[in-house]
Amino acid sequence: MPKVRSLHISFGAKETESKIGFEFRFVHLTNLEHLRATIDCYMATRSRVEAAEAAIRNTASIHPGHPALQIERCREYKTVEDENAKEMRLQDDIIYKEVVRQEHARKRKCCEDLLPY
Repeated sequence: MPKVRSLHISFGAKETESKIGFEFRFVHLTNLEHLRATIDCYMATRSRVEAAEAAIRNTASIHPGHPALQIERCREYKTVEDENAKEMRLQDDIIYKEVVRQEHARKRKCCEDLLPY
């Protein structure tokens, strides 16, 4: 394989999830001139897709032959939210509901004050 000049890799970003991150090397392909990577974004978080892309860029940049790099993302519309984004949206929803509840209570109190008893 050391004579490989062009390489196309394809993988799912979700499959790269781990506690230590995503990393790969191909320095043993000394004649590599072109690297094309296709990242399948299906059910992966945006941060996982970005981390996978950064790992590919880093690996290409430190390769002795500095291969030309082409990165494609497929099914990017199928990414899922990061847990942090979900948590923030949930907190926003809770705050919004509380504000609405308080506003309704204030209006109800205001209307009760207008009623003749």
